[in-house]
Amino acid sequence: IFLALRFGDLAVRGQLGRIFTTKLAPFFWLEIALFGAALFLILKAPLKVDLGRLMRMGLLLMLAGALYRFDTFLVAFNPGNGWSYFPAVPELLITLGFVAAEFLIYLAAVKRFPILGGAHATAPRT
Repeated sequence: IFLALRFGDLAVRGQLGRIFTTKLAPFFWLEIALFGAALFLILKAPLKVDLGRLMRMGLLLMLAGALYRFDTFLVAFNPGNGWSYFPAVPELLITLGFVAAEFLIYLAAVKRFPILGGAHATAPRT
C-alpha cells in the first residue's frame, strides 16, 4: 500500500520524471528496493510461521522507513537559497536521547513480557 501511495503521490503531483533525474534519485530507489524486498519476502511463500523470514521482513521495513525519514529531513532538506542547515548539538543530543529511551523501553518490554520465544535459561545448581 505504501509503495502504491508513494508512486501515486508522485504521479498526481507530476513529479514521476524526477525519480530518474535528480541527485537524490539513488536514495529514492534504495528506499523502494528495501520496501520491495520486504514485499517479496511476504509474497514469495505461503503465509506460515517462519520467524526468520518475519525478522528479515521487519528489519527491511524498519530500514526502509528509517531511510525514508532520514532522506526527507536530512538529505533532501533545503531551507532556501543562501541558507544551510545542520542539526545543532542540543538537537542531536535530544535525538540520541529518544533513541536511547526507545532501546530502554524495548529491553524492559522484552524482559517483562514473553516477546522473544525460545527456551528459558536456568541457573546451574551448586
